[in-house]
This record gives sequence, C-alpha cells and structure tokens, in this order.
Amino acid sequence: MGCPAIGPDGIIYIGSEDHYLYALYPNGTMKWRYNTESTIKGSASLAEDGTIYIPSFNSYFYALSPNGTLKWKGYTG
Repeated sequence: MGCPAIGPDGIIYIGSEDHYLYALYPNGTMKWRYNTESTIKGSASLAEDGTIYIPSFNSYFYALSPNGTLKWKGYTG
C-alpha cells in the first residue's frame, strides 16, 4: 500500500492490499472504490484534469475518472 493522495476537493485516494483503490471524503466515509483485481503497488497520482493513476501488482497501470470509472488501463509487463 502506498501513501494517500489528496485531491484539491479534499477527497483522499488510497490503495490497499485488498485490491481496491478507495476514494474517501475528508470525514472518512467512502465515496467509491475500484477493484484492480490485485494488490495496489504504490500511491495514487492525480492529474490536473482529475484523472487518478494507480499501479497494481497484476502488471496493469490504471487511469480512473474522478467518479471512479475506468478511463483506460495499460499492461506494463
């Protein structure tokens, strides 16, 4: 599990060994979660357009929309 990333709106993004990237409101309640089907390797990165990038141990790199839907994923080998 990596360090949390905090968006400009205060949303906290953190990956977990349970295969999910979590988006949490500042009060700790869950906004959404996304299943990468493998342990999250590191910290989420946030782009200026709101895209959330996250690596996973299944050799994929994910790009998610701010609402938690998949934009794309790429195989990293």
